[in-house]
Order: sequence, then structure tokens, then C-alpha cells
Amino acid sequence: MNTQDTGIFQDEIVKAIHDIYSSIGFKPPSKQFTVLASFYLTRQISAANSFKTSFKLISLATGTKCTPAIRYSPRGELLHDTHAEVLARRGAVRWLMEEIKRMNVVAPTDLYTSDWLTGTESGISSDFDDYPPYRLRPGVSLHMYVSTLPCRCLFRHWEPTHFCTDHFESGGDASMGYLAYTQDPQMASLKSQSPHLFPKLESHEASRGRDDYDRLGVLRTKPGRADSQPALSMSCSDKIARWSVLGILGGFASRFLEPVYIDSVVIGEFPRGKEGNCRLREIMKRDCERALQARIEKVEGRVVLEI
Repeated sequence: MNTQDTGIFQDEIVKAIHDIYSSIGFKPPSKQFTVLASFYLTRQISAANSFKTSFKLISLATGTKCTPAIRYSPRGELLHDTHAEVLARRGAVRWLMEEIKRMNVVAPTDLYTSDWLTGTESGISSDFDDYPPYRLRPGVSLHMYVSTLPCRCLFRHWEPTHFCTDHFESGGDASMGYLAYTQDPQMASLKSQSPHLFPKLESHEASRGRDDYDRLGVLRTKPGRADSQPALSMSCSDKIARWSVLGILGGFASRFLEPVYIDSVVIGEFPRGKEGNCRLREIMKRDCERALQARIEKVEGRVVLEI
């Protein structure tokens, strides 16, 4: 985001997200955890030779589960992926569609005016006959917050002393560096660089969860746990990278709204300014930049990452 005091402004948004979550009253069962994700819009308005920025939270979700492939329905009525990031994206699309509906409902005095969406200007040329009639207003952008590293980072078995060590393994997609950094050494040697366990993949093949997490440039399926039944859902880092290029809307919503891309991703869990966190923050930032930015660097509209 190109705003002044970006960190302070982001802290305000993250606090608002957590305040809403706290007001719901949900808590994970004892010794369990969940991931919190949210989408929000920001709007820059020119005022007195400066820019004023406002924001609106449009979706919030929690979740860490996905449906095993053996339980998929041939009728397609089951939701395969219920990770927080995926549910939050679905909620964001619903809010955008509901905002379009509000813009088309006649109020007693006038039509509803959205601060976030507007009709497309007349005269815009397109190769499509049914060009979407709505788009984000100028100065409005979409952002995403995730309370922890997207997918394959669902570990909490580390000690604070790990933050200060200089030993770590180079990570793979998304948060593999976090896994390598916090993994038990014996387990790390088993799950990484083991050709007899993890053969070479063809270009069209996906890697299972955390298997061979040093392997770069492959798509990965959920879940990460080896004792879980396999699923066909792709990892959240792969999905976020896709949304950043193709937009979040999907086929149906794209009939009504111009593509909406993720402008930035804010990842929580690692407080700024803590000396002991600096080393781990560097690893996480590097891994996430590679997974969400570097591998799509030749594509316009890449996301801005803040951890």
C-alpha cells in the first residue's frame, strides 16, 4: 500500500479484524488452534493536498481443514477446502456481489451509492460482448490479512530460543522455511531431500503437503499431515498466488465485476521490533516473497507483502 505510516495503519486494520473475531465469542477447543483470515478494502481520498485513507472489512473466516478426496461428491455440493484464506475469499466475493445488488435496489429517495464500487464508464472497448458493468472505484484496492503463514506452516512446537539460532534450512514454497527452522532434526532429515521417498515429479504432478519441503517450484496439495487422508485441494500459498494474477472473483462474479486483484497480503504472528524474532522474520519473509511474488514476477499485478 502506498500510504504514509503504513505500519501504523495496518496495525489499526489488524486490530479491527481481531476485535470482530473476539466479539463473536468463538474459541478453538483446548490444545487446538485455528487460523484467522480477512479481506478488506482501502480507499484513498484526496483532501487538502494530502491523501486520507479509509478501510472496510468485507469478510472474515477461520479454518484449517479440507475434505478428503474419497469423500468428494459427484454432484459437487460439498465444499472441498475450508481453510481460513479460502473461506475469507468466498466471503469477499459474496460481499462484492451483495454490494452490486444494493446499488440496484431503488431506495425511497434515490439509488444506493457505493463508496467502493462504481459502474463502468461508457465507451470502454472490450473483446467481450457482455463486458462487466461494475468495477472498483478509483483509489480503492483489495487487501488480505492472514494471522499466520499460509498453508504448510501449521506448527506450534517451537521454543523462543529457536528465534536466536543461526541454523536453518532453505525453505520451499510458502512457509517451508518455518518448517525447516522449527522441525525436529531427525524428522527434518526424513521429510527433506529423500530421493528414495520422494521421486522426481513430472511438470503436471503435485507434491503432497510437507513431503520433500526443500523442493521448489512445485504445486502442493493439502493436507500437510502425513497421517491425513489425501485431498485434491491446492495449498493456500498456491491459491493466493493465483488470485493475485487472475483475481479473486471466479467465473460467475466476473460477469458483473471487472477483475479484482489482491494488492497486498499482511501476515501476522511475528511482532515487529522484537530482537529475538528478527532472524525468523527474515526467513519467513524470504519464503513468502518467493512463493507469493518471485515465482510470478513476470506477471503484472503482483502483490505487496508485509509480515
